[in-house]
Amino acid sequence: MEVYLEVGSKNTFAGAVEWAGWCRSARDEAAALQAMLLYAGRYQAVLQGTGLVLAAPADVESLTVLEACWPARYYVRRAAWHVLDHAWEIEDRL
Repeated sequence: MEVYLEVGSKNTFAGAVEWAGWCRSARDEAAALQAMLLYAGRYQAVLQGTGLVLAAPADVESLTVLEACWPARYYVRRAAWHVLDHAWEIEDRL
């Protein structure tokens, strides 16, 4: 199963590429991957009744971590969208 990592200064997020929403965070890469696997049961419960079947790997060694290399233009667009999204949420609360 392919996963991606978003490594920050304090936390690392691990997420499954083909399963939107299945992601967890921890202090380092190994802990984030392990947390994601431990969360598989909860994620499978959400999928009940949808016809989708998640075949979660049994261990971290079964995961393939993809190397992320975002071009600067993509990163700027993504960051700008994120900021705008938060601004709209704040505006909605007013």
